[in-house]
Amino acid sequence: MSKELSRRELLRMYAWVSNFIDKIACARDHSGKCFHIRTDGAPLYGVGRGYTLVGHFYGSLALARIGAHEFHIRRDGRPAYNEHYSLVGPFCEGYALACDDSGWFHIHPNGLPAYKQRFDETRTFAEGFAVARIGRHFVYIYPDGRLLTKERFDYATPFYDGYACVVKNGEEFLIDQTGRREK
Repeated sequence: MSKELSRRELLRMYAWVSNFIDKIACARDHSGKCFHIRTDGAPLYGVGRGYTLVGHFYGSLALARIGAHEFHIRRDGRPAYNEHYSLVGPFCEGYALACDDSGWFHIHPNGLPAYKQRFDETRTFAEGFAVARIGRHFVYIYPDGRLLTKERFDYATPFYDGYACVVKNGEEFLIDQTGRREK
């Protein structure tokens, strides 16, 4: 069994090391390559494989960047799919946010878009809905891109325990998962 190294020992080996999540951390070597390591300091996957940036694993996938392209990698360090995007986020409820030249949207674990629409911004899914921005207004979308309601808000938070906080015309209130205002 490998010896778990102290933070000080890890920082002698690497230029930077993140916190460990499930015994895996993001690390950057002194040449600038980023990859994942185990608690004993050993790379999770091949030494020759390095990225411009890596994120923590959520489930079996982590985001990675090479130059200006982002995508997700598996625990063996290999890309999970062929597509590349400007930005990707972590998977939450089976979808990750992504951005390309056309706008923001969500992707499946296979890297393909979950729907055709593009938004000015999207956020991660929470309780089956994601907040998306169209111009200066916010809406809630289903995983297939359909809108929860046609109502647009000045600000919107993710759902939590079945409710979300929204602001419209300076008034703050809660809505339920049907889009109805809570009294």
